[in-house]
Amino acid sequence: MDKHLKDLWDKREKEAIRRIIDKSSFGSPFVTNLLELNSDSMPLFWCLLWQDTQKLIKDKSIHKPGDIDIILGKFDIINDSGNDYAIIKSDILIGIEVKVEVDRKSVKNRDEDQEQINQQISGLLNIGFNKVVLLNIIATEPQNGNGFEAWLNAAENSNIALRESEKVLMNMKILLKNDPIFNYVGHWVAPWGSIDNKNEYFAGSVKLIEHNHALNNPLLYSNDNVQKRRKIIEEYINKNLPIKIPMIKIRELFGMPTTFIIYTYCEKCNKIHLGYETCHTIC
Repeated sequence: MDKHLKDLWDKREKEAIRRIIDKSSFGSPFVTNLLELNSDSMPLFWCLLWQDTQKLIKDKSIHKPGDIDIILGKFDIINDSGNDYAIIKSDILIGIEVKVEVDRKSVKNRDEDQEQINQQISGLLNIGFNKVVLLNIIATEPQNGNGFEAWLNAAENSNIALRESEKVLMNMKILLKNDPIFNYVGHWVAPWGSIDNKNEYFAGSVKLIEHNHALNNPLLYSNDNVQKRRKIIEEYINKNLPIKIPMIKIRELFGMPTTFIIYTYCEKCNKIHLGYETCHTIC
């Protein structure tokens, strides 16, 4: 897609997720903090995108029908007979809800929008993720300029967007007010300065800023039903994700150096594909 995020109406959030994951800023410290990785080394992680909730947990009372934007986990690299393999791990799983805002002065804060966020975040906690995060991406008007001036203008515009979008922070404050359990939820904001004639994937200035630190989900250690759901999630991942993948194949898809693996849930075939494409990627 050549359009800027602000000009996308259909699947805006999905496109924003693709673009931000492909930016190095999605690596450290965002991922290293959440997955408790060694910050001195390259983060090694996998993402499962747009997983259908009802295929994961068949309980509509826990999470409204729809999808989970991002499930984040770790992987290790092992050597077997001279070949490197990525080994998927499911001991730490992060659930991320993504919201994309276009008008920075009127970020989603109406009662119906807030209620939806409450339900989605509460659902992620009750499904059994180790940590849960709300990520607000703020799309901005493209900036122009000669040469590097355009990049500087985009960076400044992202700073202005952050300052003017105080209602983004209200999302988390309202959650905290409604239920103490939300004190454990992480909140990150990503103002994205864009450049004229190039969409955010190719140019611009984005940074992820932490406003509330994600803590371990207490329900996972105190609620029997949540613990049962967590086991279901791990069984689903172990059954449906390729657990051992040749690194040479991953590098062909994602380039060098490889620090992350992308999986995408396909609505058409109800299977998980390696990479972004659905029903076209050979897994």
